[in-house]
Amino acid sequence: MLEKGFREQDTVMGKFAAVTADYQMTERDYAVRIWANDASGPITLTLPPVEQAKGRVYCGVCREADVNAAVLVQDKDDSECWMGDFVMDGDCDSFMCYSDGLKWFCSVEQKFQGSPSASATVSASASPSHSVSPSASASVSPSSSASASISPSQ
Repeated sequence: MLEKGFREQDTVMGKFAAVTADYQMTERDYAVRIWANDASGPITLTLPPVEQAKGRVYCGVCREADVNAAVLVQDKDDSECWMGDFVMDGDCDSFMCYSDGLKWFCSVEQKFQGSPSASATVSASASPSHSVSPSASASVSPSSSASASISPSQ
């Protein structure tokens, strides 16, 4: 039985793109799995145009990656206030990006392997009627998980 509103010939969005070389994401590449290894070398992954991706969420997971075969995620230099290109260099490092048509909002999760000491960066933007406290906190526990929080100023 199909869900209400679906037809038998409708496209199913459960697929992912397997990336093993530099890759330009399209609007329909909602999920990517990235294999960066000695054979592939470093990989550059470029997000789709921010305007064409309006209202969509894109995610990716590194299934293989290390410092010699890292993954660089970049935009097409078309996002307002781009947080900057980011690097994923560990197995299971992942990202999720949402486009509002003008700006990419990205969250990056890195699995810290080895030393529990690591840094996390938190960025925020505010509309003129709201303010964001410049203080943000980040912590990393020995179990290799990271958390961060931002509290608005009163």
